[in-house]
Amino acid sequence: MSKRAICIGILIFGNANLLAAQGDHNITYTESADDPNNPNIIKLLNQQLPSRHIPYGSLQFENKRPIVPAEPLPADGYGNVPKSQAMLCPVCKQPLWKHDLDGFECIPLDENGNPRKMLKIALQSAQCPLCKCEFQGALPEHINGKGGVDRDFCVHSIGIYTVNSNVWVCPECGYAALIDAFAHGAKPVDDAVKAYVRASLSEATRKRMFGVAGLNPEKVTEDELKFGQYINETQIPDWIKFDNAVKIYEQMKAPRGFLATLYRDAAHACRREVYSEISVPGLNGKLQETLGKSIRRMNRYLQEQCLNVRRAEGASVLDPTVMETDAFVLSQGVAEIVRLAEEENDRSASADRVEQGVPANKYFTSGDMYVLYIRYAGILDRLGKADEAEKALRRANSYIPEKIDGIKNSPETPGIEEAYARQLKLLHGVADDRLVCLQKEKDYLFSAAKANMSAIMFKEVNFVDDAVNADSKTPAGAPVTLDAAPASYLLGELFRRSGEPAAAAAWYDAAARIVRHRIELLDTAEKQNPESGNTDANEAHKAIMAKRGRWLTLQSWIQEQRALIKSPGAVDEHVRDAISRVLQSCGFNATDPQLPSSALVVKTDASATQPTQPTLNVASSQHGNAGTGTPMTREQLYKTYYTALIAYRQAKGQNPPHLIDIVKAGLLSAEDAHLDDKGKLICPETGEKLLYSDTWEKGDATTAVLLPMSSATNSKTLYANGEIRERGNK
Repeated sequence: MSKRAICIGILIFGNANLLAAQGDHNITYTESADDPNNPNIIKLLNQQLPSRHIPYGSLQFENKRPIVPAEPLPADGYGNVPKSQAMLCPVCKQPLWKHDLDGFECIPLDENGNPRKMLKIALQSAQCPLCKCEFQGALPEHINGKGGVDRDFCVHSIGIYTVNSNVWVCPECGYAALIDAFAHGAKPVDDAVKAYVRASLSEATRKRMFGVAGLNPEKVTEDELKFGQYINETQIPDWIKFDNAVKIYEQMKAPRGFLATLYRDAAHACRREVYSEISVPGLNGKLQETLGKSIRRMNRYLQEQCLNVRRAEGASVLDPTVMETDAFVLSQGVAEIVRLAEEENDRSASADRVEQGVPANKYFTSGDMYVLYIRYAGILDRLGKADEAEKALRRANSYIPEKIDGIKNSPETPGIEEAYARQLKLLHGVADDRLVCLQKEKDYLFSAAKANMSAIMFKEVNFVDDAVNADSKTPAGAPVTLDAAPASYLLGELFRRSGEPAAAAAWYDAAARIVRHRIELLDTAEKQNPESGNTDANEAHKAIMAKRGRWLTLQSWIQEQRALIKSPGAVDEHVRDAISRVLQSCGFNATDPQLPSSALVVKTDASATQPTQPTLNVASSQHGNAGTGTPMTREQLYKTYYTALIAYRQAKGQNPPHLIDIVKAGLLSAEDAHLDDKGKLICPETGEKLLYSDTWEKGDATTAVLLPMSSATNSKTLYANGEIRERGNK
């Protein structure tokens, strides 16, 4: 079987002669590609070294008496080793022998010698209310945005302990629902749903579980069919759970608002699957090794190119040991690698390159290109380019042959044709599953947008002019109250990603009108609530500044996504009616497109809801600007910069290294930045240079952020809590 495995690795992942061009393209690939045509030096060394076997009888033991281990005593040593001589673990400071005990956890200690709090996946025993199968469910936890947040608020987490899904699926019958439906004493499943699950979902779920477990359906045993005994919810892809749950809740005719949320969560689960790393349970061990090397190699090349993109854009260069997470930067990096590889592929054939003795680090294997295009598809999907992502996945599949010519069953190699066919099917299945997820994602996003529109038309959703006016304690069955601005933007994004440019453009434009009006009202409110020594006035001023930062950020997202739609086309009348309802709720007249003149009541409630901050697109120039390009005083300059600084910090998780980084990030226009050709800040009032300190923490009233030179006549200084005062005054 080992020879067969090696043959499979060579034939499937043979060299594709795809050169990674160097030189002027500023891409350097230094590590040699370890593939079937590049011998492993360790294996060669093992062949050269002689083997020496020592007979057991020639070994001399100093202690001939048998050692009978005693029962483990936590307060003492172990066996004939006293406590004082027991070797301690350098991590948990516990005796090493304890690590063999069932249930023992090696937990590192903090500086005080106490065990650190370790992340875990919270598993919970559950029983399917339909087939009574018992399985282990995973509770949603440790969700973070470290992997980036897409423009429709799809969160990509980093960490093996992250659980995103609030839906469970029975691994045996396929029944799926929210976690509460599996709780003890939950509402029983009605007969209609049971019949639907058994008729439409059970068999399809069983086939999917074969893939999850890496089983051969033709050789599965009865014990292996008891999936609940050895498959927990963390091993089942989230998109499978949501796929079943959506079908069941549609069958149950769930409320439109609930379905809208479920559709969007299902779409995000599909996108995370398309963007995920390649995993192929059941793949031959030799192929797993070769595929793993291709994955590591492509990730390294992609990270190198992303660093080049950041340098070329003048953006801050992040930790080179941490994988890039910004989808815009990733898309530019992988597109350049694909372009260079495909150009070389068009010029020559891989077989010629191998015969000519071209070194392995000068080309990509077909396995490399397979991995690269699957990675490319996930990045494109994050940007909302589903059609291009589909092309990339089909291109990835083209690097895996449909069959291996010349492979026939024989007495020496019985079943080899079937073995190859299974391996090829597994590899094709990765791209095929992602193609299914792409289509489902588009369908779910469109369904979410339609369900939200229906809820608006049937008055199941109330829109307000500001999030702080929303009632967070909505009674059961009452209409949901939402903020009109982010809700309108999100509807535009859902329609854009689902391939409806006309509806998307209309919702973007409506959101832009609402946000523009709110910013103008904030300007008026700021004049009515100037910063002073009064505590209440300062609180009102801070609330205004916080709102301004939130709306400026949302405004930049709207402008960025709206610019992606070139020819929107005519808008459907149902879309116009829904938009009209939302605008009227914000004070806009249905017949008069001019902005209303109602005053804005500014509240200081810090618990106002706001959209999740997405990852900043440092590679794009299509951002809104925080300024207006008009002359300003130093105080106005400070306020403009403080808003942009906070927006930058929220988006990137760090202070901008230089003020020019704010301009490059699109959060401040070049006109309003008042920077000279060397990137130094110039006061618009006095013409003097102002200094910037990047070592500040938000809210610190003692740390200066923007300050004048010591010899300046005007000593007004911006502090990290947003206050502007003469330097030295408190």
